[in-house]
Amino acid sequence: MSRLRQTPTLSGDAAAPVFETKTARLELQPFFGVAKIILKTLDEETLKALSNALGVALPVEPNKAAACGKLYICATAPYEWLLFGDEPLVEQAQARCKAALSASSGMALMLSDGRTSFVLSGASAPYVLSSLAPIDFDTRTFAPGDCVNTLFGECGAFIHKIDDTPRFRIITDQTYGPYARRLLVRAIESLELASRPGFRPSR
Repeated sequence: MSRLRQTPTLSGDAAAPVFETKTARLELQPFFGVAKIILKTLDEETLKALSNALGVALPVEPNKAAACGKLYICATAPYEWLLFGDEPLVEQAQARCKAALSASSGMALMLSDGRTSFVLSGASAPYVLSSLAPIDFDTRTFAPGDCVNTLFGECGAFIHKIDDTPRFRIITDQTYGPYARRLLVRAIESLELASRPGFRPSR
């Protein structure tokens, strides 16, 4: 399986696996797994089979992630769920779900080769994300386990709040990985600059 998908082609400091300032840390996740479950029908038998395969009940509330160890499951749309976490765990879970589904009930697909994942943490992380997406990521409104598919700059991204550190996971299409990385680095640097004593924005 190719690992090149997880290595955005950037230059300078932004190309490093970790970009860090006093208030934020951005880290590329090189071996992160992503899969999708798509159902054609939503019946109790299928839900039970999938829950048994995953070891946790499939969440039905949208934009809330359920966790089974280091494997996360989020309802992203009617009849659709995203699985994400450590790559071996996701691959194993996708295989079990695929075996549990019949051709007429749905499918379980691996998406890892087409995705890039970052973790953003630190005191300024919610403000960095809110500057790039039309969502309020403040701790009071976006709780651990909350997830959202959103416009991110000029691309789409799936964002999951891991905990109240705060830490956020950002998953985007692999082709937009370098672009998303640049957006995040620039937003971190801009907020860092604006927080310095005596800073005056140019007019």
